[in-house]
Order: sequence, then C-alpha cells, then structure tokens
Amino acid sequence: GVNSTFYRINNDEWHKLTTTQSFTISQDGNYQIEYYSTDHANNIENIQILSFKIDVTTPQISITNITADTETKTIMVTWTTTSTDIESYTVKIDDTDWVNVGITNPYTNSYTFTNIGSGGHIVCVKATDYAGHSTTKNQTITDNMGETNENNGNGGNGEEKNILWIVLIAILITIIIAAVIIFIMMKRKTIRKKRIEKQGGGEK
Repeated sequence: GVNSTFYRINNDEWHKLTTTQSFTISQDGNYQIEYYSTDHANNIENIQILSFKIDVTTPQISITNITADTETKTIMVTWTTTSTDIESYTVKIDDTDWVNVGITNPYTNSYTFTNIGSGGHIVCVKATDYAGHSTTKNQTITDNMGETNENNGNGGNGEEKNILWIVLIAILITIIIAAVIIFIMMKRKTIRKKRIEKQGGGEK
C-alpha cells in the first residue's frame, strides 16, 4: 500500500501530503503540480504531472474612439485591452445581433458598422476570455451628422458662407450706389454754381 505522497507546485520545494491535508490555489496563473507516492517497501512511483490554468479575472477593455461618416453611412469603433487571454470579441449596435469580429491585434481592435441611419446609436463591445469570463462596454454616439458635414465643408457651413457672401455683396452694392448718388449731387451742385456765376457776370 501507499506509505507517503509528496508534491510540489511550479518547481517549488517538495512537501509531504497528509491524508487530511488540502490546499487552495486562487490566484490567476499557469500551474504545474508534480506528485509521487512511495510504498512500505520504499518503491518510488514515477513523478506525475498535472498542469492547469486559473483565471478568475474578467477581461479589461475600453472603447477609445467612435467615428461616424455620413457619406458612407458607417460608424467605426475602436477599443483596447490590457488582457492577454482574450478568446473573442463580439460587437453590436443598438438592438441588432452580436457579431463575432475575431482578433486582429492583441491589444487594439476596431470594427466598422455599415448602412447606419441618422440619429443616436448605442455601440456595444464584448470581450470573452478562455475561461468564459466576459466584459461588455457600451458607448452612445449622438446624431452628429450635421457636425460631420460642417467639418467636411458641406451642409450648414456652406449655407453660412453663402449668406455671408450675399451680405458682403449687398454692402458693396450699397456703397457703390451711395458713391454714385454723392457724385451726381456734387456734379449738379457744380453745374448750378457755374450757372449762377454766369448769370451774375451777364448783369454787369
């Protein structure tokens, strides 16, 4: 029968296992437990190895940027993570179904939603690790279609420029008309003055 059993964890020192002994491993990480037994005749069992991983921490993700493009009717979301054991990313917008987008980069990924209408939208990104833990981040994007058009030099900004040009042209026309009127009045005044001088000379 078995006389004693010995074990060690991650190449640490060997310990003798008692019949009532138990131990708990709770920290995240990769573990290797080695163990063997001896019998009363001092026969030694070959070392047995048990390898496993403990993961009790949920993935850490953060949405870093959301960009809307009105011309292509798309919304692109970018997110980052500090976790190294991500198995998959899924995304959705508003009440649509989740879409598995895979992993293109260990720490930074992005996805573009297409055929997006105007108005506010809720973008969701979910990260799932190999232990089955998941974390979901949501971010709301408001209806910034007008702002995007203005930034591109279209839409409201163009209308404001047109109005400004109309006002400037109107002011310029008013100045020209005023100058013409003043010139005509001064011309008439000069002609009248000459007539008066001519009449005065005739009387003498």
